[in-house]
Amino acid sequence: MKKLSLVIIAIIGLAFQSNAQVEITTAPVSLLFGSYALSADYYLSPDWSVGADIKSNGFSENSNGIFYGNIKHYFNPFGKAKRYYVGAFTGIYNHTEVKFFDPTPQKKISDFGGGFMGGYKLVSRKNVVLDVSAGVGRAFGNTEAAFNFMPYWKLNLGYQINTPKVKKAESDVEIF
Repeated sequence: MKKLSLVIIAIIGLAFQSNAQVEITTAPVSLLFGSYALSADYYLSPDWSVGADIKSNGFSENSNGIFYGNIKHYFNPFGKAKRYYVGAFTGIYNHTEVKFFDPTPQKKISDFGGGFMGGYKLVSRKNVVLDVSAGVGRAFGNTEAAFNFMPYWKLNLGYQINTPKVKKAESDVEIF
């Protein structure tokens, strides 16, 4: 718990010190199911960003977790990275394998992989962010796993820090 708190404080502190556009989001729906998710995006330009996602269902040795790194390209000609995007991700995950109708004890599996994703990002005038994305990839390392599928999903809500002032076009409509 202390490590996660330090990571969160470090990300927020760096975001406020940075002159670049940074975004910090979390998944409020996952809290209903006992999971935790934190994401951060750092914008390289109005069209490109790099980010990281951390997802976990607890803080003990037996908890499952995923760490993703990603790069996104935005399709928005009016600046301010938002709206539709496509990207690539790489990830490391740790989970308990579940085999149905098998009485043997479950085992922990750690693996890595990568894939492609797409999504949509809404940014309000007050810099509140809604980010929805999904993707699919392949796990490369573990040959004992039942399948080599690596999912990517996100339904996050957060805040964009240091948003540059961009001249609005008539066709650039804000939803909220």
